[in-house]
Amino acid sequence: MAFSMNRVTLLGRCSQDPELRYTADGTPVCTVSIATSHSYRQGEEWKEVPEFSRCVLWRKAAEYVAQNVAKGGYIYVDGRIQTRKWEDRDGNTRYSTEIVVQNYVIPKGKGEAAGLVNNQASVQTSGDAKPQSEDIPTDDIPF
Repeated sequence: MAFSMNRVTLLGRCSQDPELRYTADGTPVCTVSIATSHSYRQGEEWKEVPEFSRCVLWRKAAEYVAQNVAKGGYIYVDGRIQTRKWEDRDGNTRYSTEIVVQNYVIPKGKGEAAGLVNNQASVQTSGDAKPQSEDIPTDDIPF
């Protein structure tokens, strides 16, 4: 077996409010688009290129993010890339590449601790993981 790794880490702002839906069996699923950017120099000028990534959270994490994140808010996500394939109503094959979130942090305002949640544990167990609070000095947060 060859060595490989499928890991994505993003810190950005929500480009729209999270969308919470439920599967046919009642499982919560939340999709959120996260805006990030990278910069490069072109001559004497710096150019900033935005990137929008579709992220998917499941179960309790989906409900928590849908209730506690809004458009423009910061979110840190960690997960894996997945590409789904399906047929639309017209019979055309469609693809969607998204990040299946396993861990996330919702940074709070200045002076407050950030909440850290391990979504992977909630998916592998009963789905009842609660947000864990972690004291992080605000000087260590890059925004």
